Amino acid sequence: MPSKMKAFIYSSKSFFSKTEFAFVDDLKVPSPTRKGDLLVKVSGVTINPIDYKLCGFPFVSTYLRGRPVAMDFCGTVVSTFEGSRFKRGDQVFGSTFSGTLAEYTLASEDKVALKPEKLSPEATAGLVCAGLTSYQSLFTTGGLQAGQNVTIIGGSGGCGSLAIQMAKAAGAGKISTVCSSRNVQMVKDLGADVVVTYDTQPEGWALSSFIDPKSQHLVYDTVTSPDDFNYEPLARPVLQDQALYVGINSPNAIDWIRAVTRMPRTSHRLVMMDANSKDLEQLAKWADEGKLTVPVEETLTFSEDACRSAFEKLKSRRTKGKICIVMPENDQ
Repeated sequence: MPSKMKAFIYSSKSFFSKTEFAFVDDLKVPSPTRKGDLLVKVSGVTINPIDYKLCGFPFVSTYLRGRPVAMDFCGTVVSTFEGSRFKRGDQVFGSTFSGTLAEYTLASEDKVALKPEKLSPEATAGLVCAGLTSYQSLFTTGGLQAGQNVTIIGGSGGCGSLAIQMAKAAGAGKISTVCSSRNVQMVKDLGADVVVTYDTQPEGWALSSFIDPKSQHLVYDTVTSPDDFNYEPLARPVLQDQALYVGINSPNAIDWIRAVTRMPRTSHRLVMMDANSKDLEQLAKWADEGKLTVPVEETLTFSEDACRSAFEKLKSRRTKGKICIVMPENDQ
């Protein structure tokens, strides 16, 4: 067992500076210190916008400094605590604040699950943040039931592509989605019944021209943010009265204050992902049943250049599916 490892870490030069990234080969391998800790040898990682957006929050750079970047992972258990439900050699996936763009990571037992047999390590890692966010948006928060109609904004992205499949697996009624014209066939193959292409519409277009007014039991928005188009005014007319509009971001900071204080706007919810074994197990079950796959945009082998390239592509916000990073085979 090595004492040092390679890692792509958060790094900053001063207390107040914007966090940057650095590649190191001498980071200390973490050690389990609490009951519930699992030491995992990482095999696959996927990255998410939150991984670089965390750097933009005031003073967060101080907390992140020296930690490996990213939170989603798949890997092999190296050591456990006495009484753990996992054993050495188990392949697991999950989320950890310890950071995952490294050869080893430390994870909490209640935030991981056994890897689905039918998915590769890198694709399995892609189930975590995007999968949990979509599952909790559709079902835990959105309450989507079999036979109900749902509209998914951003159906070709990491969250949206998984949400289409989940809605289909759960027996939803008509599944509608919004995406670019180049991704129409992709989202249809995933299970979308109605596809609206935002980049072919004239100024002032209406979503209700494609989806019947007041026909949707739920709208799940994976796109709207301070940096992107606000779809809520377009989508409200297609929602049934009192039906929920569920988003993962908002152009309005007040919505986040409302979410944190649990005082949301009427018929509006923002979802903050909760990593837990129960929901991960459901995702793994659907994957092994062939009902859930992870669209992968690109797979890169772990290196400094690969990590930097992955984040540049992610920041373009034009990816189809997930960007994955795998550890070199000779390191496994």
